[in-house]
Amino acid sequence: MHMNYKSLLRFFGSSADGVPPLRNTPAHQTATTTDTLTAAQMLGEVLTVDQGSSSTTTQTTLTGTQLTAAFAGRVSVGDSFNLYIINIDVTAGTNLVLAMGTGITLIGNNDVEEEDAVDNSSSALFRFRNTSATTWDCYRLA
Repeated sequence: MHMNYKSLLRFFGSSADGVPPLRNTPAHQTATTTDTLTAAQMLGEVLTVDQGSSSTTTQTTLTGTQLTAAFAGRVSVGDSFNLYIINIDVTAGTNLVLAMGTGITLIGNNDVEEEDAVDNSSSALFRFRNTSATTWDCYRLA
């Protein structure tokens, strides 16, 4: 494959004309009631959750083994991906708890509060880092 100078700059994350590089991002995934997340929901980068209830719900991650399998053999120790979760429910008390499946260790807080006018803390950023064929760490980054 032949690439010109501008194509190479764009490929490596720079732009000669001052326009920031773009990347293709999948459409956001959705969830509602308490459930175990699917591979598509976890790997889709952005997950919006609207519980449609008046209580806290729990979304559980895949197990470490299932998460590794979702990458079809293309994951190594140290590889990671991010998952942004946005709780779009506006009903008071409809917090979302992200529970860890077997083989995933949480580092930080797993509560994502409802969207409200008081503190607007309705989103969270989690980074999942592979630690073995059957285990992952999940860091709450924001």
